[in-house]
Amino acid sequence: MNSIRTVSDGTVSNNGVMFDIIASPSKTIRVRNLSIYTKTAKPCDLQVFTKKQSHEYFEQTRDAWLEIVNIKTQCLGPGLETVIDESMFSQTDHLAVKKGERRAFYIRVEGTELVYSTTGNYNQVFIEDNNVQILEGSGVNGFFMDYVVPRMWNGVLYYDVIGSDDDQFDECSKLMEVNVNEGSSGSGNKNFGVMFNVKSKADEEIIIQGLSFYTDQSVSGKYEIYSIPSGFEYGKGSLSLWQKVSDGTLDGNFDNIILSGPNFDAVYLQPGRTQGFYITLPTKSLLYRTTALAVGSTYIRNDDIIISVGIGVGEYPLGTTFYNSRGLYGKVLYGFKSACNSDTAVTYNFVVYYPKEWDIDEVFQEISFNVQSLVEDTIARDEYWSELVDMQKLEFASIESTFDRSGKSSCSEIDANMNCSLVATKLALTHNKEMDPGIVTFGLLKLTEKITEHLNSRALVVYYAGDEPLDTTLVVTLSGVPKKRMGLEELRYFREKTKKYLIESVESGSVEILAVEVENQSLKYDVEVYASESSVRHLEDSTTTSIDLKTVVTGKHRPPSPGLDFDILIEDSVNSDTSTYKEELSLGAKDLEGGSYFESIEEIRAIMATIAPTVAPQSDVLVYEGSGYGNELRSEGLGLISIVGMIIGVAIVTFGLVFGTFVWRKRQNEKKKFRIDLDDEDNDEGGALFHDIFKEQQNDSKKKNERWASVQTTKTSNDSDQSSRDIAGRHRDSEDERDYTGSYPRRNNQESSGEKLQKHSSRDLVRGSSTKYSSNRSNLSGESHELSSISMDREVSQGGQEIRLTSSGQSLEGEDNEETIDAQALRNLDRVD
Repeated sequence: MNSIRTVSDGTVSNNGVMFDIIASPSKTIRVRNLSIYTKTAKPCDLQVFTKKQSHEYFEQTRDAWLEIVNIKTQCLGPGLETVIDESMFSQTDHLAVKKGERRAFYIRVEGTELVYSTTGNYNQVFIEDNNVQILEGSGVNGFFMDYVVPRMWNGVLYYDVIGSDDDQFDECSKLMEVNVNEGSSGSGNKNFGVMFNVKSKADEEIIIQGLSFYTDQSVSGKYEIYSIPSGFEYGKGSLSLWQKVSDGTLDGNFDNIILSGPNFDAVYLQPGRTQGFYITLPTKSLLYRTTALAVGSTYIRNDDIIISVGIGVGEYPLGTTFYNSRGLYGKVLYGFKSACNSDTAVTYNFVVYYPKEWDIDEVFQEISFNVQSLVEDTIARDEYWSELVDMQKLEFASIESTFDRSGKSSCSEIDANMNCSLVATKLALTHNKEMDPGIVTFGLLKLTEKITEHLNSRALVVYYAGDEPLDTTLVVTLSGVPKKRMGLEELRYFREKTKKYLIESVESGSVEILAVEVENQSLKYDVEVYASESSVRHLEDSTTTSIDLKTVVTGKHRPPSPGLDFDILIEDSVNSDTSTYKEELSLGAKDLEGGSYFESIEEIRAIMATIAPTVAPQSDVLVYEGSGYGNELRSEGLGLISIVGMIIGVAIVTFGLVFGTFVWRKRQNEKKKFRIDLDDEDNDEGGALFHDIFKEQQNDSKKKNERWASVQTTKTSNDSDQSSRDIAGRHRDSEDERDYTGSYPRRNNQESSGEKLQKHSSRDLVRGSSTKYSSNRSNLSGESHELSSISMDREVSQGGQEIRLTSSGQSLEGEDNEETIDAQALRNLDRVD
């Protein structure tokens, strides 16, 4: 907590004093305490009022002021500081003074007890520090009555400087500080958690955007925040009844607002409804207040919400130990949906053919219903839209279909039984104000094809005749930037300035720029690498730094747009000799938030993302992956070793292909030679498997008849032999199947040993005699048994233990679950096979 003292040696006393404070242009402060000096030590009636802007001209206007303190307290008398601490404030959401803003205070003590000083420079700065100024003000003779100037309040202003989180509190957000203190400092009141309720008094939906709390721990720890409809009373029995809205890690004495977004799921509160909240820590270190008020009664309120008295929780995460009459010690950030959100609308233009018996209002209703259902379904299911729903609170707002009177489309008769109308359907989505509406517009226009297809699945014939989306992706290279990547403020500055430039330089009657988004960024240095050096020399301050920004530009147009090439249009607008893009980014940049990054830009180039830039062969590009000078650089691009390795790899592959072809051809020749030798050896014209077609053509019919009789005799003999072999094969096949199934189950598409042998035997019948077949069959049978033996006794290692599987599949060693072992064994054996 910071403090700034005016003076304490005033010689004048009166009923009250008014003065103004001004926050620094770069700091937002929050008033925590005030103090005064009084003429005597005695009980006194104390009031404090405040208003926006100056008190000047409002010294006697009671309605312009808000009373924030009205209490009887003990005034300590001359030379002793009487503190008006934060527990005395009935409202605290008006005590935040944003950057550069001015706020007035009026402190009043009944009678003429308040001491102040006479000065000589009304409405001028009396004292200041780096965060706040206190100006000379007015002495007041009575309750908003006569006043005298210039006068200076005697006392101390206690305040906090609020961090960047509070910078997000815009006109749609309000902060209520909850610190009702009934004589206890609260430092001794701590436990594992606190439950309380928030009730809406407003006539419209309220969004609970964040919470804060205090702890007494000085080291990091975890926190969890839960919410439940209707009140915490309905969730005391079980944590499963609650919905977690936030969790994370906090630093000691935590007092930062946990904002809605990635760290806090916003809670929507309907008018008159109540929502319960539960903040808990794994350690007994959450601070809260003890009060004499009953549980459920009003603890603190303003015009919008009521925060009720709750309970302390004595166990983590939730047990059965509770302490009644406990209050939140922290803050609640909330806002109104209407103030925090804005709507973005897109108009779809259709040429609609519909049955003549339909009324036009039926057409409008049919189109609106189907467009809305498709858009809502897409928002709920599509990953792109789901992210916007979560981060930007995107949701459906309204839809209306009317006659299209734009005059850009026309109807022509296609069916005598159907009417034609031009229809304009306006659909609106609501979202956070911070979101670029162009992103929503582009997303909705991307749905036109799906919407048209969806409408045509009904009784209508629909043609889309409206705006269509455009997009292009560029790599924008900025050289001469600082040696760090862009932060959030720099990215926001780049997006806004780039969009502004493109709107001014590209937009015409046919093209409209919608949004500019940065997908990723890569910081680079161009550093020369010498062949004799083993490492890159150190970067000097004079080294040129550049950053590549993969940038997506979106737009829309109404066809036809002859000759339109959006890619070239955007690229040329950046690269042309007459481009003022560099000046748009750099001029006046240092005076704008996030702009100092761009004030020294040397050059800007853009290239389509689909075209890879040429890399100079004499140097590598080093990609910087950090924001400080101590971060390492990693080299991108092909070095000499990589290129040589690639050449060697190609040579090895080429040699392997040539050598493999040679070996394959040699084996094929050997097979042919073997087949010829076999045919010569078995050249038996009486054999059932040999036919010399040339001799058959030369023989007369008598010889043909003799050969036919010989073939029939041989075939009968071979059929008998084959039948015997089939019986033996079936017997052997069942033996082989037992061998396999004894080791592990055979898949349906896996051949048994007998099936393999039977297929092999068919090939042998074509190649040789039955005698040779029997010999080959015997050899194959032996191989099959050998494989079966291997399968019956295989060692499988699992979980660091040796498991031996037998033919029964049981584990002889190890204590693992039997089913798990068998499943692993199956996988291992399958890999071996």
